[in-house]
Amino acid sequence: MMSRAVPGAHFQPTLRRRRGIMKRSFVAVVGVLVALLLGTASPLWAADTYKIGAALPLTGPAQYLGEAEREAMNMALDEINKQGGVNGQKLEIIYMDTKADVNTALSVVEKLMSLYKVPVIMTTDSNSALATMDNTEKAKVVHLTVARADTFTEKGYKYCIRNQPTNQMLMDQYMKDMPRQLNTKKLAILVANYPYGLSALDGLKKAKLPSVDIVHENKFPMEATDFTP
Repeated sequence: MMSRAVPGAHFQPTLRRRRGIMKRSFVAVVGVLVALLLGTASPLWAADTYKIGAALPLTGPAQYLGEAEREAMNMALDEINKQGGVNGQKLEIIYMDTKADVNTALSVVEKLMSLYKVPVIMTTDSNSALATMDNTEKAKVVHLTVARADTFTEKGYKYCIRNQPTNQMLMDQYMKDMPRQLNTKKLAILVANYPYGLSALDGLKKAKLPSVDIVHENKFPMEATDFTP
């Protein structure tokens, strides 16, 4: 029997959580922006609008996540601007599509920094966050992400910020809860073969309890939709 996955079809609760996360993240961005504006020499004071960059997967295999995140950010943007913006100035989000692809992410983040000169960039998928973190740190551009691949915060970068638990934190909790909630001690792992999935796999292995047996693991391409055996 053929098994096909429709992107986003089984992830509605996840998408709702992502929307909530991105709304809160955008509020955090506003806090960062206000902090940047506290220095009177900041060129941001003279801007008609304060621009923030968002490098999201708006097409490609992670499109369903990027679209949900853009929707949440726009909701937060509307609320903030209706309340007067920041220091009386409106906020604007410049969206660019990473396709969850490393080379595309590098290109669009460079464009956000060099052409639009945004002081803050948001990323959401681990491919894009990890690929661009060195460049944003070097440029002293605040890089806020909800990507959970652990390595994003392992370098101790000053300008790279994550406001979500890491994969390792989540996997530690999953492994504690699994035997009780699922009433099983056997685990088969299927992950997408990109930084987020690989980080989750590594986290599960590190968190594995002696009483739990990992009987199978498999990695599949991020763009896969056909899971026929």
